[in-house]
Formats: sequence, C-alpha cells, structure tokens
Amino acid sequence: MTSSARLPEAAQPDTASRVPRSIFLAAAGAVYPFAVYAAWDHVPGGVFVAVALALLVLRAATLRRLMPQYLLPVGAAAAISLALLSWLDTGLAVRAYPVLISLVFATAFGVSLLYPPAVMTPLPPECGRAAS
Repeated sequence: MTSSARLPEAAQPDTASRVPRSIFLAAAGAVYPFAVYAAWDHVPGGVFVAVALALLVLRAATLRRLMPQYLLPVGAAAAISLALLSWLDTGLAVRAYPVLISLVFATAFGVSLLYPPAVMTPLPPECGRAAS
C-alpha cells in the first residue's frame, strides 16, 4: 500500500454527517434564550449553565476541523468565563451565554478581516443591480 492510496469510501471522514449536528447546535443556541425565559422559575440556573457549557463544547468538537485555529482560544475563553461567572453568580452566567456567543462571533469576524480569508466578503457589483 502506497502513501497515495485513498481510503475506501466508507472509511473516509464524512463532512456531510456534521451538517445535521451543526444545524442542531445552531438551533439549540438560538432556542436557549427562549428556553431560559420560559423555564426561569422552574429550572435551577445551574442547569442552564450546564446546557450552555455543553453547547460550547459540542460546537467546538463538531466544528474543530472547519473552524480557524484562532477560534479555539476564543471559545475556550468564553467557556472559562461562563464557568467563572456561574461560580460567582449563576443568574448572571445564564444571561451571559448569548453575550459570550456574540463576542465569539464578533471576534471571529474581526480576526478574519485581519487575516484572510474573511468570513464576510463583498458581493460582486452585478449582484447589486436590479433586474431590468
């Protein structure tokens, strides 16, 4: 077997299998604030913090091959911040999760502008023209 031999189709990593997990994690992250609002009086804050930390870890594990290397320390800082906040004030930590996620995405956008490829790129001029 040579070094240029390819793996059989069944043994190759399947990026398509990550798509449903990524969609689930994005949906779970979007639902999180509404779940907190709906269950605030019925569920202990520590449960929400545990769910938020699990979402952070699962998102990093699922997307580790697709995300740029600079996002790993940013995501780790968000998880550590959330854990420290939960130790100080659980209610604050529960409310801080959406803010921390926004900071992670803002950092990813800002760093991608400094070190291309950028997350967002300008559309070509023909995309802005109205159909005549």
